[in-house]
Amino acid sequence: MVLVAERGLLSLNNLSEPRERQAELDAAAGPGKAALRLEYVLAVPAARYGEFKSELHALDTAHDATGQWVAEMAWRTTEKPTTKGVPEVVREHRLVVAHDPDTVQRRTQARRDQMPS
Repeated sequence: MVLVAERGLLSLNNLSEPRERQAELDAAAGPGKAALRLEYVLAVPAARYGEFKSELHALDTAHDATGQWVAEMAWRTTEKPTTKGVPEVVREHRLVVAHDPDTVQRRTQARRDQMPS
């Protein structure tokens, strides 16, 4: 099952809800059994979240701002202990960024148009 939500429906503040539902699905399946996986895609305007600042800066310096590009990276990775003693790196979220210079120009102009002269 995949939940797709645009930025007006969900936010980073309530991402705990899908995680809690997944925990319930895992518990209902029982030990050693595959549970239904709840995946989600969430559109978040990065300008609203300072948590993305360093990731976005790294992506910005690696790409040409005059052209369209799409990139992805792990966001909020944690280490989970394993029985073999080697920690497993767990990626909580995948950050996907799409840059469109035409959209940037349009939104910049719209902000300028709203400013008093």
